[in-house]
Amino acid sequence: MVLKITEESVLSASTDLGKRGSQGKLYRLDRLQELDFIPPTTQGERIKTWKRLDAFPIILYKQYLIEQSETTEKTTGEITGDILGHESSTALHLNRLINLYRTASQPIRDILDEYSAWPIAAVYRGHACTGFLMPDVNLDNYNQPAKPCKLDEKEYTTTAGLSSWLRSTEAIQKFKLCHYFPLSCEDKTNFTFNALTYVNTMHTNGLIIGDLSSRNILAYVPNPNESRQARARIHFIEVDTTRFIDSGPAMPQRETPKWIPPEHGDPNDSTEAECSAKGRYPTTQTDVWKLALLILRLSDSEDHVFRTQYDHPDEMERMRNVFSNQFSAYSESFVDMVFQAFNDYPQNRPSITDLYDEFTNNCR
Repeated sequence: MVLKITEESVLSASTDLGKRGSQGKLYRLDRLQELDFIPPTTQGERIKTWKRLDAFPIILYKQYLIEQSETTEKTTGEITGDILGHESSTALHLNRLINLYRTASQPIRDILDEYSAWPIAAVYRGHACTGFLMPDVNLDNYNQPAKPCKLDEKEYTTTAGLSSWLRSTEAIQKFKLCHYFPLSCEDKTNFTFNALTYVNTMHTNGLIIGDLSSRNILAYVPNPNESRQARARIHFIEVDTTRFIDSGPAMPQRETPKWIPPEHGDPNDSTEAECSAKGRYPTTQTDVWKLALLILRLSDSEDHVFRTQYDHPDEMERMRNVFSNQFSAYSESFVDMVFQAFNDYPQNRPSITDLYDEFTNNCR
């Protein structure tokens, strides 16, 4: 059964946050009990949905800015119900993501809640799917400077892009990132574990992330002066671009510049058209390549990281030494797998399960 909520009731119970991205506009939901479910939703489903929504401090509505039908796609400032028809590809794929959570085991649900802004319910205007409700992981601060926040009663700094921390201390100070806490080796290890756990969960449930990069990961960096030890955490955002292996995503996928695997062409080509075209063909192995790049960049906090793909033998050897020296607790087998993930031939790369199992068994 598809869970649908009317957009009229969502907008009347929400506050416009004034945040607009390339694909959506954000609203904060203020009054849960005013939501109007579209029949034939049962009372039991409504109660379950309200309970899940109520479990998060803040719920956001992401309103799509892209009109999409089976054969057309265009960008406007607002969705028009008629163009989407009864069930567009957007609605079908978004509802598959929502139903995955509803039918998953509790351990899977816990991972989705902890590491992502997973869609909770689809929002409709008439027959048109106009967006979805999701938990707030400080997405309303997207593209803003790092700022202090509280998570589990501990002090963190949050920023909407892990990229902000993948620079040298000097570069971060130059960009005047306020409330900057340097990443410790433990922080980087926790980020690696978070990423491996989430990507492994996606792949084992038949999903491909596609545009996996530090730009699409929200970073929570703990205050090292906290009396109570807090762990660095990450959340994956833009979850609606995740696709099932046998179908397309709810929203168009693209490649982030400098995160393009070799099978998709020149990694230094960063034009919008090229990135959009290359993003249409993600696989589990392109996810593995990008995840390995993320793991390496966590260990290499120099500015040149953003101008290279480690594509020369001497550069790879340098990175292997940096990586091994910085993370002495990582097993040699795990280090080998990380570098094997950069193999030009996707079939020769390790699977995410291989990486996850080796890390959890021998690196923590």
